[in-house]
Amino acid sequence: LQRIARALRERLQVEGREQEIEMRFDEGGLRIDLPSQVLFDSASAILREDAEPILGYVAELLAGQQGISIEVRGHTDDRPLSSSSLYRDNYDLSYGRAKSVTAAISRAGQLPMSAFEIVALGPTDPIADNATEEGRARNR
Repeated sequence: LQRIARALRERLQVEGREQEIEMRFDEGGLRIDLPSQVLFDSASAILREDAEPILGYVAELLAGQQGISIEVRGHTDDRPLSSSSLYRDNYDLSYGRAKSVTAAISRAGQLPMSAFEIVALGPTDPIADNATEEGRARNR
């Protein structure tokens, strides 16, 4: 995992994107935080075109690992979605986002879907405080 983190950090530095993505080790392994502005447009679970190379590189690094378990967590802020949204609520949006990331990594790395666990947290497990715009942006 340390090799994966180092290789990903180096790749992001080359591309000038190292400030956009957080990586750290926790009790579960390597945690990679990809904020919504890197992956999605507002209130959407469709991956942005410029997200594909990042997810492809993550997939490439993960593909060589035996017995890997990958948890993809979807978060949102606590603001209600507009009535014209394709998603019922923030839980539905967070699931759609996690599923899109999972599908992209699985496809790019030819990883079996059985290696993944999708967790839709919606607004219930915020990364930051929803009281500020900066916090809401991190939660998305």
